[in-house]
This record gives sequence, structure tokens and C-alpha cells, in this order.
Amino acid sequence: MFSAVPILLFAFSFLSYKMAPLISVVVPTLNEEKSLPAFFKSLKRCKLEDYEVIVVDKFSPDRTAEIAEKNGALVLCRNLCLGDSRTAGLKAAKGKIVASLDADSILCDGWLDIVAKDFGMIDGLQALGGPSYYGSMLYDTLSVATQFQNHFLPLTGFAFIPGNNSAFDRRNLLKLGGWNGKYQEEVDLSLRLYESKAKIYYDWDLKLKLSDRRFKQVGFAPTVYQWVKDNADIVMRKERDRGDYSAWRKAKQK
Repeated sequence: MFSAVPILLFAFSFLSYKMAPLISVVVPTLNEEKSLPAFFKSLKRCKLEDYEVIVVDKFSPDRTAEIAEKNGALVLCRNLCLGDSRTAGLKAAKGKIVASLDADSILCDGWLDIVAKDFGMIDGLQALGGPSYYGSMLYDTLSVATQFQNHFLPLTGFAFIPGNNSAFDRRNLLKLGGWNGKYQEEVDLSLRLYESKAKIYYDWDLKLKLSDRRFKQVGFAPTVYQWVKDNADIVMRKERDRGDYSAWRKAKQK
């Protein structure tokens, strides 16, 4: 007997594929009611309308979730660290491309349009990054330092892909396991992308401005020190994971 079930399943899968957005924007939040209005305003300056926003909120007691929902975002309440929050958003995403941003970002005009253009023009692109600035000569020294190595991407194959200004092929990122919640998630992911020989592009026109609140709260020197220390730690951990420090690990386990 002829069954219509396979046809219906195919039709449902096809419609789901056609209805899926091109880009899923993932934004971790915690008490971001003051930052979100400006973030969404900059996002809406893009011409591209084929996108969804997934806000992964750490049970903010303020109006973060309310503001996100009013702007059409899907809100997931999860008690997770930054890296795991990004991965939770990745797993909930439906888009072919997953963009990773912070709530205190002010995007350049057409940010989504640039992402769509790069993924459309560069065949097999798996990871895309862009520069972030703070609008302060002092604070931007850290930005310039972290981005400097990306000038040599065509030669080295390595780029620092910031968690607050990046986009990825969703399927490939899922295969890599998303972001690591235990360490510096963006450095760890940049290393894993490099090791997996992923096709990476760094677009210097994909700009955004970040809030300088972290520097003001903690101080510039302590922030830079902690950033350098954490990054050195994750690089060393990656070396140990490859077995180069097997003797060191055995000694630590005793």
C-alpha cells in the first residue's frame, strides 16, 4: 500500500530548511538592560532581515529578558559561564551561519550584510572574525595587540577569532563542540580551528565598538595581566593535551 508518510516527512524537512534563517545571532547576557537597546538598534541598521537572535541569559534580575523578547529575540535562561552560554545558543540555532556577539556591542552599519557577503563569496568558509574597538587610545592598545597576528593569516593559517565579533558555519562549529566553558573560550576555539585546518577569514571591515566597562571596573593593567596569563595558560594546556607534557601530567597526578 502506498504510504504518504515519506512524502510528508520530506515536505516538512524541505519547508523547515526553507524557513530557517540565514544567520543566527547568539548573545550571552547578564544584567544587560542598559546595553541591549543600543545593541538591537545597531543590529537593525543592517539591510539583511533573514536572521534570528538567541539571547542566553544567566537569570538576570533586571529587564534583560524583557527587552530581548520585545526586540524579537528567543531568550534561553541558563545558569552557565560565558563559553557554555555561547554553545547553548549554538545548539539552539537554526541558521546556516552562527554569529557570536556581546550585548554591549555597537555594530558597524551593515554588520550582518558583511557576514552574509563573506560567506557567500568565500567557498567553504568556516570561521570569520573582525576587529573590536573601545574608542579609547589606551584601551585599544589591547585590541591592536590581539589583532596584529591576524595580518599574517594568509601565511600562518592562524587567526585570533574573538568571541565578541565572529561568525561560523554552524555545522562545522557543532562538529568542533562549540566553545570551551572552562578556559579562555575564544583562544581555545581559535586553536582548535587552526588544528582542524578550518577555512578562516578575517575581515577588517567587520567592525564593532565595545563598552570599556570591564577596564573601568577592574583597571587596565590588571585586565591586561589576567588576559595574558589566561591566554598563556590555555596555550600550555593545548600543548599538554597533545601529549607534549605527558611526563608533567603524570607528575601532577601523583
